[in-house]
Amino acid sequence: MKDIKYQTKEEERMLKGIQKAYNALPNGWVGNQTLSEIAKDKCPEVFPLTLLIYGMPVIIARDIIPFNPGGSLAGFANTISGSFTHPRAKRPCSILINNGIDVCNIGSKAFAGFKETVIVRYKDNTAKIMRVLWTSEIPDRRDVKWAVGGMGLLDNFNPATEGYCRFTHNGTVYNHSDVLRKTHHTVLGVKDNFCYLIFCKNMSGEQVNAFCRDKMYLDMAVMLDGGTDIPAMNGAEGFARINVHRQQGYAIQGV
Repeated sequence: MKDIKYQTKEEERMLKGIQKAYNALPNGWVGNQTLSEIAKDKCPEVFPLTLLIYGMPVIIARDIIPFNPGGSLAGFANTISGSFTHPRAKRPCSILINNGIDVCNIGSKAFAGFKETVIVRYKDNTAKIMRVLWTSEIPDRRDVKWAVGGMGLLDNFNPATEGYCRFTHNGTVYNHSDVLRKTHHTVLGVKDNFCYLIFCKNMSGEQVNAFCRDKMYLDMAVMLDGGTDIPAMNGAEGFARINVHRQQGYAIQGV
């Protein structure tokens, strides 16, 4: 839908008041972000929803299922490509817990001692964000429903701390700063306990972080894998069907 702008000063004051009340960007324009925040409160049963928010495809869901699809996203509705894989697009190499079971129990750079940012949802549906090397370090591990690792955003945005930089380990030089390059990236975020699956088009890591912080107002977020071929989305609208038939080794489905 097209954003609706205020016509008078009083309408502006009213709309910005509504946006502040629902923790949406208070710009006086009524669009999909403002309406989705209201829908979360008034009619949560309509989710998952596929929306275009500030030009980016977004799937908002009440919960997620993170998994290895063993193929493309074509058969999985409301799904986005997930975190890091090795071999590429084959198997997760970034923390992944599905239904309490470890699919990948170690962070992508734990081999060099770098902890990974992980979003964890517990069986009581509370969500937390933390940095760990292994899934065994997650507090109350037995109560974990799912966990998704990636590069920390928002308050956890410190790429070098997580190994997204040039570093030497056991005499070998690695340069993982390319994760921050300007390309397509996917993001898992949480706000008001809803899950946000975001496809960020042609952004650097810094721009992705700013988008999640300054426009989406997420409570917590991790940046997932990026590039031109791996990032994919299979949403309910045409604008959110991107690289649907590409092989994937890590995916996140909104439910």
